[in-house]
Amino acid sequence: LKPFRCEGRGHQSPLLWFMAKAAVLWTFGYRFCPSCHQYSNAGWFDEQGTWYCEECQVNCILDLFDENFATAEEEWLLVSGARLAVRVPLLAGAVLATGTRHAVGALLLGARQGLAALRWGTKAAPHEIGTVTQEMFDAPWNVVVDGREGRLAVGDPVEVDEKS
Repeated sequence: LKPFRCEGRGHQSPLLWFMAKAAVLWTFGYRFCPSCHQYSNAGWFDEQGTWYCEECQVNCILDLFDENFATAEEEWLLVSGARLAVRVPLLAGAVLATGTRHAVGALLLGARQGLAALRWGTKAAPHEIGTVTQEMFDAPWNVVVDGREGRLAVGDPVEVDEKS
């Protein structure tokens, strides 16, 4: 199995997503091989307790008995710099793509909300809440009728006294 790409899904943290997948794979017997960076369910632990997949373990044993075996040489500074230079445009492209995705998402969300406002009409601005005056008490009142049992019904008298 290839290692997982550590990307967020929705509002989840990428690290939590990666840890959850690793825990599920560990439950089914898969382990991460530090040599080939893949998950496998066939392999062994070495003397230090590091788990290696079957292929890496066999390759390691074959290398021990190889007469012409040599360890990998250190990379030159020029080679390391060239590899870093190749990754810079990829990183810039990823940052630009992420920014563009968020900008387009915000634009589409705003357009959808704008169309919904046009379709259903705009809501009236909320009225300012002021003090109650005598003119308000003298003006006709609208009584909201609640059809449930024991509530006001159409035609019920409404009495207002000083305690109300």
